[in-house]
Amino acid sequence: MRGKGLVQFFSVAMILVCIYQLSFNIVTTRVESRAQSYAESKVLGAKSINDVPADKRDSVNSMVRYFRQSYLDSIGGEKVFNLGLVSFTYQKCKEQQLSLGLDLQGGMNVVLQVSMKDLIKSLSGNNTDPVFLKSLDLADEK
Repeated sequence: MRGKGLVQFFSVAMILVCIYQLSFNIVTTRVESRAQSYAESKVLGAKSINDVPADKRDSVNSMVRYFRQSYLDSIGGEKVFNLGLVSFTYQKCKEQQLSLGLDLQGGMNVVLQVSMKDLIKSLSGNNTDPVFLKSLDLADEK
């Protein structure tokens, strides 16, 4: 079992690097959650967004977004993450965090539609045999 120690070293090193990178996401998510709570309490008080009449929800949501962004702007320079030797501000954490694509944020849905007839033709190497094409047409009708 040569190299077992080397494999373990690289495994531990990789785990530590992953934890370090993901820690920025955790910190920014926590700060943004606090900002959301602050903004909702500032705008709604003790009420919930569901208690607001439907015709006023858009304006309430825009006010919540405004106060949330104001909160985040105000703490942009404050230290929110301390690793002992080095401290990071919210803005630095935001820059360091891993970017989530739209698919991970729930903002993108893709549907791929493939014609079965075209797929079978393509898989057959664009076969031009009349019997093959007739059977495809018959199957397509059913």
